[in-house]
Amino acid sequence: MIRATINTHIGAGQRIDLAKYRGGMMFELGAHLIDPVVRLLGRPNNVTPYLGRSGAHADGLADNTVAIFEYANAMAVVSSSTPQPNASSHRSFEVLGTNGTALVNPIEPPRLQIDLADASGPYLSGRHEVPMPNYRRYAPEFADLADAIQSSRTLAFEPDGDLLVHETLMRACDMDI
Repeated sequence: MIRATINTHIGAGQRIDLAKYRGGMMFELGAHLIDPVVRLLGRPNNVTPYLGRSGAHADGLADNTVAIFEYANAMAVVSSSTPQPNASSHRSFEVLGTNGTALVNPIEPPRLQIDLADASGPYLSGRHEVPMPNYRRYAPEFADLADAIQSSRTLAFEPDGDLLVHETLMRACDMDI
């Protein structure tokens, strides 16, 4: 199972701009988490979006959103909501498996904790903080793009994978595909 959350705190002006897009916060921020879900698990058999609205806002923004992704042997839940001050420190991506969990929280800068039932690789059973390399947003993707152009090779993430991510995002936003 994967559980992932990417909340924010926005003002009235941002709400009006984002309300133009079906899917609201799932479209705006949930996409950042749907990408790794699809990269890890592939095409979901079923996607069930919940595009709720909270508070007394008249802008129509889906500001309290959840999407459930069903697979033959797994499930993923992605949520994105607007009423969370200091939301960046609460953004998370968690993978639960048969031997334990891996939790990235916060996502930026990434902090990884694993909790293993049995020893695996260099890690004993139990909880461990795993050192993460220094991360600069988008730098690896631009480096891959530059290298692909210079060496005439394909990108590490090919167009079919990108298309699947966007198709899955549209399903999570209850859009026709």
